Amino acid sequence: MTGAYVALNKYRTGEYFFSITGVANWLHPVFAMAKYGYAWPFDGDDPVSEMAREGLPDYEYPTQLAFIQKLHSRCKCTPTELQSLLFSKFLATIAHHPFAYLRMVWRNFHYLGLAALLADPVATINQFFEFATPIQYKLMPGLSIRNLLALQQHFSQGRLLLMILNLLSTAVAPIYFSLFVVGGAYLVARAWQRGEPIPPALAIVAFLWFTFLSVSVAFSLVHYEARHALPIFPAGCIGVVYTFSAARRWLGRPEARSAPA
Repeated sequence: MTGAYVALNKYRTGEYFFSITGVANWLHPVFAMAKYGYAWPFDGDDPVSEMAREGLPDYEYPTQLAFIQKLHSRCKCTPTELQSLLFSKFLATIAHHPFAYLRMVWRNFHYLGLAALLADPVATINQFFEFATPIQYKLMPGLSIRNLLALQQHFSQGRLLLMILNLLSTAVAPIYFSLFVVGGAYLVARAWQRGEPIPPALAIVAFLWFTFLSVSVAFSLVHYEARHALPIFPAGCIGVVYTFSAARRWLGRPEARSAPA
């Protein structure tokens, strides 16, 4: 399929390329570094830096798209040449600001956000009612100062219980997610260290673990949103359930601590 796309683009444009989606993406981490104050990536003599130093209203995505459009008009280059220009800026920014870039990758990975996505049912229910129903608000409010003040004015025992349930779900989700991230690797490493054959169920979960983390890290290198995780969402959910079950067996039965997972 990739070869067919590249061949079609060669036929249409005379150039070999797969996509120019990178035009709208390579500046994501560059702008984000400036937005969050991690580094100032516009101190070079490249066209992107020179134009950025002329002034930007902010570093949000609409500004980035307008910036790219203006840069395209100024450089008088083809879309593929523009993409190469922006990709070069992306690589140069990593080379000049490696630690700031690593902070961006970690921020993009959004550990707690992924934990809520996979292991926080209350957050899922709230998103459903807020964005997919006419109600358009969170069914189970969080335990925040604002909500507590509102509860003080109009007390409701049911609302208080929902807030506590939300708090418990938010607190437990990172634990479940950490079990998947750390526990999945541990179970495989333990079986390998003991020279034991890896059970089929564990082998499948190991593949799902690798798939989820590798795709998540790959997106985090540039830009990661919850919608990007949709194809790997089932892999993470299955992994969370498996590692939680393994941990429960290990804690509940002393003899299971010495047995294969």
